[in-house]
Amino acid sequence: YGLLNSAELGRPWNYPVLYAEAMRDATLDDVREAARALIDLDRLTWVIVGDLSRFEDQVRAMNIGETLVIDASGQPAQKADEAEAPSA
Repeated sequence: YGLLNSAELGRPWNYPVLYAEAMRDATLDDVREAARALIDLDRLTWVIVGDLSRFEDQVRAMNIGETLVIDASGQPAQKADEAEAPSA
């Protein structure tokens, strides 16, 4: 955030300083209140990237909703035991 951005957005010239102070002074209750106001848990989507074998069981054990595994191209992935055998 610079002076030009602050001016373009109608913010005071010292907005970066005011913002930093507000963040520094925020309490855990302030953060929780903001989260409750801004995050709709019924529409929340978690995206976890990494080695599926290292965390799949733990994620599924949380039972927080549908678990969808996709491949690098964004397509639903098949587990190794579900994949078709290569044709000869």
